[in-house]
Amino acid sequence: MGQFAFYHALKSGAISQVTPVAGAYPLVAALLGWWVLREPLTMSRLLGVVFIVTGIFLLRK
Repeated sequence: MGQFAFYHALKSGAISQVTPVAGAYPLVAALLGWWVLREPLTMSRLLGVVFIVTGIFLLRK
């Protein structure tokens, strides 16, 4: 289902807007793991979240 939505977004939207959103899936997985599964948010995971958010921000400019 996710791949279908991704390809549909690529067809109908600008790639410069679709790619940063698609690249955020590790961020969503990390945050859902912390929230739903109560996984620990370690320093390395927090650093990964910061890098992902920074990368999305840089791609949007």
